[in-house]
Amino acid sequence: MGLQNDVIITGYIDKGEVNTLLKGARGLIFPSLFEGFGIPIIEAMEENKLIASSNKTSLIEVGAKGIFYFEPDKIDEIEEGINFLVKNSIDETTIKYYKEKLKLFNKKEIICKYEEIFCLAFGCKGKKNNE
Repeated sequence: MGLQNDVIITGYIDKGEVNTLLKGARGLIFPSLFEGFGIPIIEAMEENKLIASSNKTSLIEVGAKGIFYFEPDKIDEIEEGINFLVKNSIDETTIKYYKEKLKLFNKKEIICKYEEIFCLAFGCKGKKNNE
């Protein structure tokens, strides 16, 4: 496809590097075979990047409209995902879909919910819920 100068396969990178790479990237291709949640999808949506993602496990549920989904074990579908990123640009409609979906993943709300669960399970020593 002539993309060798445009595609970087990094291996493991830390959170700071993820943010830097996403800011400068055209989009994210995520050919995962299994995901328990899909944090990279959330991170790419937060940066308003085009996304081509595997359609496995939780990824469709975590993702939003406007994402190109593919079977990660089919090379031709991965190629279609790459072509999606190359031939398209993020638009206001997709950004709107992302913003709506990201409301479900508000970090402060998630932390509060986990604290409530832990308090129910283990007790809260002098701490009231949502304090």
